Amino acid sequence: MTHRRNELELYVDGGARGNPGPAACAFVLKEPEGNILGTEGFFLGQTTNNVAEYSGLIQGLQAAKKLGVKELHIFSDSELMVKQIIGEYRVKNKDLQELHRQVQRLLLAFDRWQIKHIRRELNADADFLVNETLDTGGNGSVKPKPKKKPHEPMTEQLTFLEKIAGDVNVKVLVEVVSPPTEENCPALMQKGQCFVFTEFVPAGICIHAAQSLLPAINALRHDPSSEIKNQMIKCDYPGCGAGFKLSILPA
Repeated sequence: MTHRRNELELYVDGGARGNPGPAACAFVLKEPEGNILGTEGFFLGQTTNNVAEYSGLIQGLQAAKKLGVKELHIFSDSELMVKQIIGEYRVKNKDLQELHRQVQRLLLAFDRWQIKHIRRELNADADFLVNETLDTGGNGSVKPKPKKKPHEPMTEQLTFLEKIAGDVNVKVLVEVVSPPTEENCPALMQKGQCFVFTEFVPAGICIHAAQSLLPAINALRHDPSSEIKNQMIKCDYPGCGAGFKLSILPA
């Protein structure tokens, strides 16, 4: 039986020599104390840097899911991918759109998750695995053991909600008041279902809905008396139609 771990850190990376060119991706799973639990690199053949970055995230999420992780802290040095996942950038490239959807579905497996952009030097283990995998010439997946380093705290890195929402200690309750159409919602949210936003994006809510809600959550945190709490916020993903109401939970 797989031991269910409460909290893990996932470091992911990907790269191509030529862009497009020979590409590889990798992930490193760690405990918060810095102990490395799992690492793996994958040769991808000819593709782009961005496809490799997404592939590393997908492989890492699949590995974390197998461990039964409840809370996942994800770190990547790809600013583009991170901003696409949190909704700051739209995914216009067709090759990335399906990978983005795969990430959405995998994130639903976790009770809570967050993703942060970090400097490349703070992602050294995953970067090492990518280059080691490329150097092997693509003989399947490899599992080199990166040099273990003391855990480096990520206190200088802020979550997306911390960047935009001020006091993330204020908990915002989001209730589904009108459900989405089934074919357009990977999370299949139901009427009456509730989600609590803290510094984490809560499990079970569609990424598209979260992206639509964040500006309203930000406004409500700054002004609890705002009329936003009396309005229905719609998911702006084409064809979804889900509607939500917001309220602040008592401290």
